[in-house]
Amino acid sequence: MAKFLRAEEHLPNTLRQALIYNALGFSMPSFAHVSLILAPDRSKLSKRHGATSVGQFREMGYLPQAMVNYLALLGWGDGTENEFFIIEHLVEKFSIERVNKSGAIFDSTKLR
Repeated sequence: MAKFLRAEEHLPNTLRQALIYNALGFSMPSFAHVSLILAPDRSKLSKRHGATSVGQFREMGYLPQAMVNYLALLGWGDGTENEFFIIEHLVEKFSIERVNKSGAIFDSTKLR
């Protein structure tokens, strides 16, 4: 069975998609919906809040490992105070049960 992790903004279209899967005779995947990453003003993060692509963060000097680490910790935690992970440890420790139910604030100061 396929499993999909997607943004909460897809909740309204899930029923319609389930009906399409059923009508086509496909098996229904499992969906998990996670909260959005929010701007400091708690609005949906958008272009008007700064850099909008991985390329822009790279041009600003951010390392790929730093971006992955920061983004992973925006809506998830492993239950410890640890804030620095390598990708292999993130994959090893990740569980959907530890994903936050509320939106995380993108804090560019903390990223720096």
